[in-house]
Amino acid sequence: TLDGKPVETTPPNMNTLQRWTEQSITMVSGSFDARVRKLGNYVRELIFISKNSSNARIATVLPSTGAVANVNPVQTGWSDPMQIVLDEDVKDNIPSYIWLKDIWEIWGYGGLAGGNTTLAAADTASGIDNGVWPYQYCVNRDDPTVESVAKYLPTIESEDYLLRGQSWGTAVSKLVILKCEVLPRGDIFGDA
Repeated sequence: TLDGKPVETTPPNMNTLQRWTEQSITMVSGSFDARVRKLGNYVRELIFISKNSSNARIATVLPSTGAVANVNPVQTGWSDPMQIVLDEDVKDNIPSYIWLKDIWEIWGYGGLAGGNTTLAAADTASGIDNGVWPYQYCVNRDDPTVESVAKYLPTIESEDYLLRGQSWGTAVSKLVILKCEVLPRGDIFGDA
């Protein structure tokens, strides 16, 4: 019921399922690719977490501001640039400073906020999370408050989805991938 009145229409995309899965990859020195496993549904978001041999997230180096600005600092736990490769077709080639900018613009972490003139420290309120590199297929960069199912990445089981880096850094021994996928029931693009 809605305000005490019966509702007879079926909600859109009823019985559509969203699920998160976790995958851990042991990174070997000199490796370039990290393969996302178990594709076959619509990918909504991927969160990559770089960890060291102690299983701790590797610090993300933030850009510096001020007189001696360093907008593209060297990352010790992430390749710069990083490529998103789907079946040997490079879909995105992202320098780490652009990835950090996207994290700020889409999720609101790691930038200047509330009149501050310095960046919030990592792993603090409004700060970026150390070693966490999200990549989304669900919101429009022009308006990150609106999710669009038209942006979901359709995949098939035989596809190769790779993160390809030039050098992951000597500190990386493990990459954890959190994958959010949508298992549609019916036509999820009917209203897209």
